[in-house]
Amino acid sequence: MRALCDIAVFIERFEGEIDWPALCARVSRHRWRRGVYLILHLASGRAGAAVPAEVLTALEPADLSVEVIEQAERRLFDAGAETAAMTANTIGFFKSGRLGDRAAVLGRRLFPSREEMAYMYPIPPGSLVLYGYYLVRVKDLMRRHGAAAWRWWRGDRELTETVRRRDALREWLFRPDAR
Repeated sequence: MRALCDIAVFIERFEGEIDWPALCARVSRHRWRRGVYLILHLASGRAGAAVPAEVLTALEPADLSVEVIEQAERRLFDAGAETAAMTANTIGFFKSGRLGDRAAVLGRRLFPSREEMAYMYPIPPGSLVLYGYYLVRVKDLMRRHGAAAWRWWRGDRELTETVRRRDALREWLFRPDAR
């Protein structure tokens, strides 16, 4: 919600300086229409951002559905839930039906490259101490995703539905524009 309020305040503060046609052209050129439309629509509806109606009309994707808007709102407002921290990798793990796909996702997340580990933890990539941090990584992932993993393992339907919805939103956002 904070991001929506930031957008509303920014638009209010710089209303006279925003070149909406240039913004629409840039958004279309870079194929950002879906995401930009969705965030401006939510900022307008939920935080009262003064987004011109013609901008929303110009950016609105042809295949926008009520389900997409509802899922985006659900995603915004469930920030306190244990499923809020689900990344694309986590969703990929939970949604995949094949054991090999799950193992690949799990391997990539448990054992990232030395450079990634050095970025995540304050250890030089050449240090032998870095290997011990792979255990810390496992502990961190269990703390962050352990409850959701347990729910998934037990066949929790609510978690399965959340994963399905998040994946559908992600797929919609990254699908090429119909226009």
